[in-house]
Amino acid sequence: MKKLLVLPVICYCVPVMAQQMFTGSVIDETTRLPVIGVTIAIQNSKTVTTTDRYGNFSLSTNDKKINLVILGKGYEEQVIVLELPLKEPLKINLSEKIAQIDEVVLTTGYQKIPKERSTGSFSSVSNCKSSAKSGHLILEI
Repeated sequence: MKKLLVLPVICYCVPVMAQQMFTGSVIDETTRLPVIGVTIAIQNSKTVTTTDRYGNFSLSTNDKKINLVILGKGYEEQVIVLELPLKEPLKINLSEKIAQIDEVVLTTGYQKIPKERSTGSFSSVSNCKSSAKSGHLILEI
C-alpha cells in the first residue's frame, strides 16, 4: 500500500521541479525610471504578468527557449528571445512610441450650411423688447 502512494507523489512533483522561474525589471530608456504596469507575456502561452511599482516582474515556464513579449502603453512593443535558465535578472529598456498626426481639421463654428444639408431643428427669435420699468426681457415670437 505504501508503494502505491509514493508513485503518485513522485509523478506529481516532477513537472513542478521542471519549471524555471526568471525575474527582470523594465525601465524607460530616456528617463531611466522604472515603468509601472507593463505587460510581460510568453508568446504562444497563457503566461502573463505585469510590472510592479518598481518595474520588477517574475515569470515561470517549463520551456527552455521562449519569446518574451513586452507591451506598455505609450511604448514600442518588444519581442525578446530567451534561453533559460538565465544567469542574472533580465533588464529591459523601453523606448517611447512616437505617434504622428495624419491630418488636422479646424472649424470656426461660423460656417453657412443650407437647411437641406443640416440636421436638427432650428428656431429664431424676433421682435425682442425690453421693459425698462420691470428690468425683465420680454420675448415675442
